Amino acid sequence: MRTLNMSNSKHKQQGIAAIEFLWSLPVLLLIMAGIFDFGQAFIDYTVLNKAVHGGARYAVRGVSNTADSIADESEIKNMVVYGNTSGTGSAKLDTLTPASVTVAESGNYVTVTGVYQYIPFFSPLPFTTISLNIPLTTSMVMRSKP
Repeated sequence: MRTLNMSNSKHKQQGIAAIEFLWSLPVLLLIMAGIFDFGQAFIDYTVLNKAVHGGARYAVRGVSNTADSIADESEIKNMVVYGNTSGTGSAKLDTLTPASVTVAESGNYVTVTGVYQYIPFFSPLPFTTISLNIPLTTSMVMRSKP
């Protein structure tokens, strides 16, 4: 008699694991989407940081034979956004423009700042008007005069 009851309850338990998986699947997908978006934001921040660093280096080293001036501001901005001084080609990041880069010279230092609006992959929340855009900001300070 006991074997009959055990096999009967085992037969009733066969689909439970699949149902539990279906209940937890939306939560797992949401966690994976969050990990994906965080990783992409981190990659975009790293690209922005390297671009601003390169722009600051160009600002202090781009003008040859002068130790007391920085490169042209538009060339610095183009260096940050496009990676070249002429401003040709595609931008390093989608929404990065020369207008989102600022160059400030104060005393012996030059500061290059870049602001990039990161738009998450799952940005449009259904039934809301909430903007999930995240401003990523980085700046680099370099000495321009000896």
